[in-house]
Amino acid sequence: MVLPFAPEESAARRAVVEPPSEAGSLRSRILIVDDEPLLGQTLLYAFKGRYDVSVCVSGREALSKLEEDGRFDLVLCDLMMPGVSGAAVYEFVRLRRPELMGRFVFMTGGAFTESAREFLDRYPGAQLEKPFTIEDVDRLMSALNVRRAEAPVG
Repeated sequence: MVLPFAPEESAARRAVVEPPSEAGSLRSRILIVDDEPLLGQTLLYAFKGRYDVSVCVSGREALSKLEEDGRFDLVLCDLMMPGVSGAAVYEFVRLRRPELMGRFVFMTGGAFTESAREFLDRYPGAQLEKPFTIEDVDRLMSALNVRRAEAPVG
């Protein structure tokens, strides 16, 4: 198989994608959306072997990812991002991928606009307050019944 080269892009803006699990794997798929690449990389590393993780570094990239593939067991999404906000990503999910609504979790850092604060007041789903620990995420996943592999797969 021969694939064309992808155009170069800045390392900070490049999506990091964990290879998909092999057929029959019991690992859940998690989409992380955050404009802070270090947070996505940290979560990718922390969940390696337990979950199949895809990281998007912008709301626009997340919309594209969700348009092509909505089979995620959990979406962890930053609320405040330049360009396409987390609220806009959630609106897309609500309209186009409603099966993900109960598995959509906002990661919030506390620096809100008035409209973002009002949105969160109406948002019925789970939230993770930044800074959070990996244990906080594990507890949330457990509460949402997100399966994990007991041992690294592959």
